[in-house]
Amino acid sequence: MTCYSGPRTLKIAKRQPVLFATPILLRPTSGPAYTRVGGDFAVRYVNVNSGNPAFSMQKPSVIPMRIGHTQEMGWADHFFTVLLDNGLYRMWYEVIPPAYGHDLDSCLCYAESKDGVEWKLPRLRGPASSKNRPKNVVYPPPGRRSHGLTVFKDPSDPRNPYKLIGFGGRTPENPDEQVEGAQSPDGIHWHPIPGALVPRYMSDTQTVARYDPARRKYIGFFRYIYYDRRAIGVSETDDFTSWPRPQPCLVSDSLQEDIYTNGYTVYPRNPDLHFLFPAIYRKNADNFQCAAYASLDARAWHRCGEPFLAPEDITGSPTGLVCPGCGLTPLEGGARIGLPIGHTSCLHNAVKTIAKRRPAGSYHWALWDRDRLAGVSCESPAEFMTISLEAPAGRLALNFRTGMTGEIRVEVLDSAYKPVPGMTLDKCCLLNGDHANKIVRWGGKDRLPASPTVALRFTMRNATLFAFTVV
Repeated sequence: MTCYSGPRTLKIAKRQPVLFATPILLRPTSGPAYTRVGGDFAVRYVNVNSGNPAFSMQKPSVIPMRIGHTQEMGWADHFFTVLLDNGLYRMWYEVIPPAYGHDLDSCLCYAESKDGVEWKLPRLRGPASSKNRPKNVVYPPPGRRSHGLTVFKDPSDPRNPYKLIGFGGRTPENPDEQVEGAQSPDGIHWHPIPGALVPRYMSDTQTVARYDPARRKYIGFFRYIYYDRRAIGVSETDDFTSWPRPQPCLVSDSLQEDIYTNGYTVYPRNPDLHFLFPAIYRKNADNFQCAAYASLDARAWHRCGEPFLAPEDITGSPTGLVCPGCGLTPLEGGARIGLPIGHTSCLHNAVKTIAKRRPAGSYHWALWDRDRLAGVSCESPAEFMTISLEAPAGRLALNFRTGMTGEIRVEVLDSAYKPVPGMTLDKCCLLNGDHANKIVRWGGKDRLPASPTVALRFTMRNATLFAFTVV
C-alpha cells in the first residue's frame, strides 16, 4: 500500500462554505497517458485542468468605524482585534499616549459596539489610570511594557477564556525582549502570565494566536526576521504559557517588499479555512498595501492574487499606511463579512521625523458580501476539478456570479474520479445569473451520492465562482 506524506482528501462539514481562495482546492493536471494500440501509441489526456481560471481576492468596500479616540488620546496604532462576542462587538486596540513616544509605551484600550460601526468607550478603572493615559486602558499593569497585543477567546479554558499575546520590552525585572501573555475571565481584567511565553525573542508589530480545537493546540504567528527580511514565523504548543521558538512560515521573494504583519484569522463560517492578511511594506514607496494568503491547514499558504486594499482606497491619496487588524467578523446580521483595517495618513518612516506627537489613526471595515471574499474567475471557457472531498450527505449549493452569456455546470465524480451516473455535465441544469445559495440539480436529482469521497468537475464561461456548501 502506498504511504503518502501529506493529505489527499479534504473533509468538509455541512453548512460550512468552502471558499475558492486557493488553487490547492483543485486537483492538479495528470497529463497524458500512453497506451499501445497495435504497433502505434494512443494518447489519452487525463484530468486536464484549463490554465484559464484565475484565483483572486475580490475588491471590498470600505466604511469607517466611528470611535471616539482622537489626538488627545494619543496615536492609535494599527494593531487591534475585533470579536463578535455573544452578540456584542468588542475591540481591543493599541494607543501610544501623547506623553510617550516609544512603541513599547503602548496601552491596550477597550471599546464596545452593538453594530460594529458606532463604538463606545467605557470608562474603566484600568491599570495605572492617570491624566497621561486614556480612561479605557485595560493593559498593561504598572511596571510592564508591551506592544502589538492581540486578543483571542480560548474555548478550552472556561475559567479564563480571554487570552492576549504580544511583545514585551525590557524592564528592571525582565531585561530581555520577549513574547508575553495574559489571561482574563472577561476581557477587561487581565492577569499577566509569569515569565515569558517565548524568551529572548523580538516579535514587534503584531503577534496573533488562536486555540485550534481540532488539533487541541495553540497556534501562533509572529514577526520573524529571515536573512534581513521582515517575514512571518509560526509556532504551536499545547501549553499557552510556553511556546517553542517560532520557525519561518512566509517570506517575500521581492527585493522591495517585506511582509510586515500577519493578520492571521479563520473564516467565521468555516474554521477550517485559514487566512493571513499581512500588510505588505513597499520600501521604495514607504507605504503599505493589504494582501491575503489562504490555507486549508494553516501550514501551506497561497497568495490570493494581487493586494486588495491600498491607502488610496480609503482617502483617495496613495500617501499613508493601511494595515489589517485581527478578526474576520460577521456584520449586518451575517449578510456581510468585515476585516478591520487601520489607516494612518503619515508614511512609515516619516513617523520618525515628527517632533512632538504622531498623527491620529483611524479604523475602518473592509467589507465583502458573505462568502465572497475570493473567487475563481474566467472569461473564456474553462474546466477544472476539485481535489477529493469527504463530503456529508446533502445538496450542493453554489455562490457565484455570471455575465449575461455566462454559465456554470457541475459534474459529480466518485472516489476513482469517474462521473457518477445521472450527475454528469450534460445532465446538469444550467447555472446562470447572480446567486448566493443556488442548489445544483441534475434533472430530478439534487443530492450528493452516499459515497466516502467525491470530487466536483466544473465547466465555466464568463463567470466567477466564490464558494460551495453542502446543505
